[in-house]
Parts: sequence; C-alpha cells; structure tokens
Amino acid sequence: MKKITLLLFILSITLNANAQLQNSNWYFGSYAGLNFNGAEYPTILTNSAMYSPNATASVSDALGNLLFYTDGISVYNKNHDYMPNGEESLDGSPEASTTLIIPTPNDPSKYYIFHFEESYESTSLFNLNYAIIDMALDIGNGDVLESGINLQLNTSDRMAVAKTSDGLAYWLIVFGATDSTSAIDTFYSYKIDEFGINLVSQSTFPFYSKYGKLVAGGQMKISPDNANIALVNNISPFFSSDFLHESPNENLSTFDFDETTGVLSNLYVHDNHMFISSYYYGIEFSPDSNLLYVSESLNASGFNNIYQIQYRGDNSFYSIFSTDDASLYSIQKAIDDKLYVATDSDYISAINNPNGLQDACNFVYSAIDFNSTGTVGATKGLPQYVPDAILSLPPPPLKSNNNPIVLGNPIKDDLKIKFDDVQVYTVEIYNSVSRTIDAPEPIKTVIYEDMKNKKVYHINVSDLPSDTYYLVIRDENQNIWHDTVIKIE
Repeated sequence: MKKITLLLFILSITLNANAQLQNSNWYFGSYAGLNFNGAEYPTILTNSAMYSPNATASVSDALGNLLFYTDGISVYNKNHDYMPNGEESLDGSPEASTTLIIPTPNDPSKYYIFHFEESYESTSLFNLNYAIIDMALDIGNGDVLESGINLQLNTSDRMAVAKTSDGLAYWLIVFGATDSTSAIDTFYSYKIDEFGINLVSQSTFPFYSKYGKLVAGGQMKISPDNANIALVNNISPFFSSDFLHESPNENLSTFDFDETTGVLSNLYVHDNHMFISSYYYGIEFSPDSNLLYVSESLNASGFNNIYQIQYRGDNSFYSIFSTDDASLYSIQKAIDDKLYVATDSDYISAINNPNGLQDACNFVYSAIDFNSTGTVGATKGLPQYVPDAILSLPPPPLKSNNNPIVLGNPIKDDLKIKFDDVQVYTVEIYNSVSRTIDAPEPIKTVIYEDMKNKKVYHINVSDLPSDTYYLVIRDENQNIWHDTVIKIE
C-alpha cells in the first residue's frame, strides 16, 4: 500500500534558483549588518542588537526578509528584540568560531541553531549543543522552543553543513575527540532529516594524534560541489619556544568528502613554506570549488596574508594580499558569489572574482567601510551559509479558510482534497526530477469542477511510482491557491 506524507512547500519560480535569498541579511561583529541587494557591494545595516566577537548566524525567508540571528548565546528576532526564551538561553561560548542555522526538514517553520559551549572537562574542548526555533510562534516573530540540547561532548569549535546527495537531508560535520583526554582527530557526520539528527559515520585520522591541543579559533568549510572539506586546525607549535625546530605549518588540511555516506578520506596537509609560521583563521572555497582561500590572523614575519591555493592542482600558495596593519579572520562566500573577509579594522575586504587565478581574483581591502556608521564592523566572525537543500521549504504560508485543504497524513492510495470555494480548479502533480514546479508539463492533471457542493475530492495516485512530487492547485484564472510537496512511498 502506498502512503503520502505531506510536506509544506512555497512556490518561488520567480526567483533565481541560485539566489539563496535566505542568506540576504548578515548580522555579526560589533552591531554590524549587511544586506545583499544586488548592488556592487552589500548595503551596511546599523539596526543590529548584537555584539559578537566571533561566531554568528542569521537567516532570512525565501523572499530575503530577515527572520532571526544569533551569536550562539542569545537569539534576536526580525525586530531586533530578544525572542521569547532567547536572552542568553543558548549558553554558547563567545570564543567559538562557528554557529550554524539549519532548517528542519520535517517542519519548515522550525530551525536548528547549532552552537558550542565551553567544556567543563577540558579547556581545549567544547560541547556541541543545539536549540530549536519555531517561527510559527509569537505572531510569526519566532520563539525558542527548546535550548541546551546536547548533541556531542569533546569537540573542537569547527563544524560545517552540506546537503546529502539526494538533496533531501543535510550532513552536519563536526571535528572532535573520542573523549576528554584524546586528541581531536575524528570527523563526526550527522544526518539531519525528517527522522531527526543521527550519527551516521566517523572518520578518524591518526595524523592528528601526535598533537595534544587544538588552538581555538578557525573555520571548516565544505566545497560548493560537496566533494571536499577544508579545515584550519592550528595544531602547529607556533606558540611554543621551539617552533623553529619543527614543521611549523601542519595547520591546513583538505579531505575528500562523500556526500552519500558522510565519510571523509584522503587527508592532504598543505605546507606553506613562504613564511616561518602562520596562524590561520578563515577558509573558503571559490564558487567553482577549484580554489581555496585562507587568511592569517598572526604570522611570525609580522605580515598577515590571504592566500589562494590551487588545491586541485599543484597545491601552490599565492599571496593575493599582505598587510602589517590588521589581522585577517573569517572568509565567507555570499549570495553574490564574492568572498568577504573580516578584519580587526573598520573594513571588510572583498574577493570580487574568486574563480580567477592569482591577481585576477580582484582583492579589495577596504571594500566595505564601517567607519562612518559608528560600528566597529566584523571583528572575527561572519555568518556561515544557511544551506538551501531543504530551505526551499520556508515557513508555511498564512492560512485562509478558502484555500483548498489536503486531508489526511498518511493517505492510502488516493489523495483527498477539500474545496471550500465553488469554482473550477486544476490539480497538477509534477515529477521531482527538475525540482521545480515550472517543469514543462505536469505528469498528472485533474480538473475539479463540482459546482454543486463542497465535497471531498479523491485523486487516485496508485499509478505513480514511489518518489517526491509537487502538488499545485490553480483556479480558472491560473492563480495558485495551494502548493505542497507530496511523498509517495
């Protein structure tokens, strides 16, 4: 017997599929914000209520309207007020370098916030916790439904998120230890889907076991094509007295990543011999995934650099920028496909053409100037990307008594729809191959024209194979009255 599980879906055919407008607004640093609106550079926002020296995260809806933002400690709504239960409710560490927002696959009105809490067992370790935000509460302003839920003990402050190979779930990758006394040498891959958050695989690399402590601060990223992971781990003896006598630059690594299994493999350690030693912080891939950028917040030579690395080529380092005036921190890809670099000055830097080799990448140091706004700017952190694999399921639309209603969950053999308005409707079911409801033709079309009464209408779906489909209901004027995702099993 087949059953249909209903998931909410909002039509967005007028939007560029790559626009990812859930990342339109960034809030970070010292009461700083940016709005990406298609201009050469984003517009500076000065309405933030948040100060955060490191990790932040923010998310908008499918139309680019701000929903909420967080520093892993408190949660702020779109009105820049604390959410109910949001003031200092997450117990996050201000020193952590990563905070993530991920929409829940089983309920598009809810979001996870993943953040790091300082470990009570070890000063070099963190605990990974998460909270659940429900945007359907507080008149659409959101509420912290649950917080302080522990997912894992004894981690670093590095994590990243990617979609699974089928695009219907997420991988949350966390770099951590097996216990409070062991080296941080293992990547934990959690699958986030309609069944919750579950550990699927662990990938351990003995290379890291020779180091007793990981220096806090730094980023981990997954390439846009989901084929590689890059890690700033700062495990070099840079801060020890004998760093000149040891290999000083074993603090930047890349791995192959399997988006089907969540397994990491093929560790490659990038050794930069241009300077004696580096303390890396920011890391990011180019939009085409072929290049890697890394920033220095401290260098033994006194100069900090941003390097471009041909990690899929000869692994050469090339300095695209060098300064002795500022430390260089987080690097973050934005929806305009540029990379932005946080500094400890009043500026945010930009890499305008990150797919370009060497100087063709067009680095601009003072691309965004916060000096005139009264805010310090970015400090260290920039918001990481909110993934779009499931964020095509944004918060549910406002309900209307006149909207058609899909009945039952699960439904056996047939789809039942109740029409409250008496008129002609067209019910269309689209295949999931194109992942858009503006596919050339629906695979099933049914006309409802019972003008006599408001009966429940039955549609037989037993002829459709198991898959995910898009259900669209239009009126006689081609207005869309209802749209959902249906899963036929």
